[in-house]
Parts: sequence; structure tokens; C-alpha cells
Amino acid sequence: MINEQKQTISSLTGLTNQIGFLIQKWAAKDIPALKNERFITTSEDYLMRVSFQLSQIQYPNEPLKNYSTSWEEVTKRFREYEDFGSQLKKDGVVKEVAESIKAKYSTPVQQMDAAYRYIQKNFTWNTKWSMFTDLGVRKAFSEKTGNSADLNLLLVMILREMGIEANPLLLSPRWHGKVNVLYPSMQQFRHVVTCAEIDNNVFLMDAISKDAPTGVLPYECLSNQGLVLKDDTHDWVSLYSNNKSVHISNSMLRLNEDGKIEGTIQVQDKLYEAMEKRSAIKEIGEKDYIKTGWLDKVTNIEVKKHKFKNLEDVHAPLMAEYEVAIEPDQAGERIYWSPFIKNPYSENPFKQEERKFPVDFGHPFQKTYLVNLTLPDNYEVEELPKSQIYRLPDNSGEFSYTIANSGKAIQFKGSINMSKPVYESEEYAGIKELFTLMEAKLSEQIVL
Repeated sequence: MINEQKQTISSLTGLTNQIGFLIQKWAAKDIPALKNERFITTSEDYLMRVSFQLSQIQYPNEPLKNYSTSWEEVTKRFREYEDFGSQLKKDGVVKEVAESIKAKYSTPVQQMDAAYRYIQKNFTWNTKWSMFTDLGVRKAFSEKTGNSADLNLLLVMILREMGIEANPLLLSPRWHGKVNVLYPSMQQFRHVVTCAEIDNNVFLMDAISKDAPTGVLPYECLSNQGLVLKDDTHDWVSLYSNNKSVHISNSMLRLNEDGKIEGTIQVQDKLYEAMEKRSAIKEIGEKDYIKTGWLDKVTNIEVKKHKFKNLEDVHAPLMAEYEVAIEPDQAGERIYWSPFIKNPYSENPFKQEERKFPVDFGHPFQKTYLVNLTLPDNYEVEELPKSQIYRLPDNSGEFSYTIANSGKAIQFKGSINMSKPVYESEEYAGIKELFTLMEAKLSEQIVL
């Protein structure tokens, strides 16, 4: 709301030219508090504000100079910058690497994958996010390190040297906020990744990521739109991922006569589930990961043995197997136990009655939990929770809880499946009901 607007013209004495000033006052009242909510990019994306940027300037006796009045002007400036566009012309830096990869792999997709893995394996990100190079591609190539622009521009150059159409893609990470495509400005960006196109298929890659498969952007890059800078044009590309992240847990357990549960839990993770866990394991080590990922989150459990498979192969599912011992709750001769051994959420993230912001997961996901519990002769099922399924009105989300008793064995399957990366605020009521039901079912127990 504009509360007051006025204009004053002032003259600076002693100067040949007069300089005009425009003073505007903006005010608003009764603004509701901005509450931080789960599953958003950043709260600043939803903060009401007025922003200004310099559009043009003209000094006395000099021609008018335009700044960022259009996306064409913005992209032109990027191409002209020494620390961006000019770096891409230094293709001789990567010529030998490109020739080596092309000689070893026959198809463009294989060559692209090999180039991406070459950067992943041989270069180290210095943790700096930037659209502009820090060291420059020549020095970054020599020292095998650099900021996000150094590494991604090197990847673009290798792909181009092999004849693959590749271009830098400017974006704003989730922590920095969404890009407003109606507001041309260089300052909206904080990162650059690689965009390749082969046979009309678009592949997005971030060379700073050690754990992302080829063609999959890290979670922090899953914002609204990115700007692809081609030689003389530009395109907008959606950054939200339609690749579904998958977690499957399969528990084969037995209840012993002494009331303790033992067995194995096999876990398979794909895409973002696997990327997050690979990163954590590499950062803190397997021992501390078991502590923070299991012992700190699950009561009365002991992980006797564990092993991981495909920890280094980012294109394969991350596999894990745990040998566990569990002490369920007991009251007298009865045992009370929830088949959700590891709660997917420490608490319901959607407790507020209404929500004004979209629910931004960034990508679709599915979590599935399978349990087979064998009972000894001295125990029998006294009570089971009821099976239940809840679906969103448009079937884009589902929570299911299925449990059955067949003699001396209990079979359980629980799953949550969200098939859209983003849900609008109008869909919040259904999401809230789904997660509320899931929270209630997670607390229900088998009585033996």
C-alpha cells in the first residue's frame, strides 16, 4: 500500500547541472506475522516487500546507459563478464580430457556421464556458491578445486568440446529464494549448474555434488526456475524434480520366548533419500551415522551388525542391512509394539489449522515399510490396529496402513506416497488430514 508520495526537486549549488530527487514514502499496517513453516524454500519468498534496482544512468554529457531492463540485457551482461562468459572461450584447457573421454565412450549420453563423473571424482568444491568464477577455469583445472562456477563451467566446456550441446544454467538455491521471472535482475541468482541437451532430452547436473546421479540436481537446487544461457538466446527451465525419491524398509523379525525381538532390517534408498544418506555417512562416518540415524531416534534398539552396499556408486540404490535386537514395551505378560520401527517423521510437520504458503517438497517421494514378525508358541495376537487407507482428493498423495495376522506371523505394510513436488496452499487441508492420520497410526501398537 502506498501511504504517501511526494516529489521534491533540489539543486546542488556550484554545479552546472541540476540533479532531481524523487522521494516516495511507503507504509502498511495490520500486517499479519510471518510464521516460519516446514517445506518451503525460504520465508523471504513470502515476505511482503518493495524492491528497487538501478535500471539506467546518464551522467552529464554522456550517453544513457541501461542496466538490467530486460532478461536480454541481463544475459548479455553475463556473456560479457570476464568471470563468466569469457571463461567459456578458454576451451583449450579441457581439450585433452574431452578427447580422452570421447575416445573411450561411443554415445553422447555415455560421454556426458563420464564427463560429469570425471569432475565429481577429480575436483573438490571449496564450499563457495557463486555465478562467477573464483580462480578462473584454467587455474581451477590445474588445482582441481574451485567454487560452483569454476567447476560447472569446466563441465560445460568439456561437454562442448565433445560436441554435446551444453550451457550454463543460472539459479537461486532454495536457501536464497525463488527467482521472479517478471523482475530482470542479476542479483536474484547465486549459483550456476550445467544444462545439456541430447536428442531433445534435457539433463541438469551440478558439478559440486559428489552424491547426485547424472541428470539429477541436488535438493538445494530444486527451486522454481532456472535461466539457461545459450550463445545468443536464453530459456527458462523448471527446476522442480519429477524423479521420485524412494525409501523401502523390509524387516524380517522374530519374537523370542523371552519377549525380545531379533532379526534383520534391509533398507533400499533411491535418489534424494540415497543422496542425503550417502552425504551423511561420508561426512560423519558409519559409526556415528548408526548412532544419529538409529540409536538416537529409535528407543530400545541395538544394532549388532550393519553393512552398506553401493556407497560410492551414486547411480545404484544405496543398500543397507542391519542386524537388530529390540526390547518392546511390556506390562505384565503383555507386549506392546509398533511395527513402525523407525518413525519417518519425528513429529507431524503440518499441525497448523491453515497454511498460506505452498507445501514445497521439491520432489515426489515414497516411503514403504514392510514387516514380517514371527511369534513363538507361548505368544499369540491379542489385538491388532485396524488397516486404513487415506488418499488426497486428486489421488496425488496416499497413506496406507495394512496389517494382518496369519497364525504365528504378523505381516505389516505402511507407506506414504506423495506424487507431486509442490502442493498449493488450497490443497493443505488434505495434506494435513493425511499426516494427522499417519501420526495417529504410528502410535498404535500390536498387543501380544
